[in-house]
Amino acid sequence: MLTDKINELREELNKQVISGDVHKQSILRLSQKLYAYIVEYLKNNDCKRIGNKIYIKK
Repeated sequence: MLTDKINELREELNKQVISGDVHKQSILRLSQKLYAYIVEYLKNNDCKRIGNKIYIKK
């Protein structure tokens, strides 16, 4: 599920913040992972993305 993936990424980021080991590249990697999860979720739920807008088919 999308929320599970978001929580995993949030936990990973929190660990990095707490340890003081946060780098621009790791944040970029996490945001790219999140974007990929969202795109996959939308594909699986028959949604359509046009530009910056997301349309959910009913």
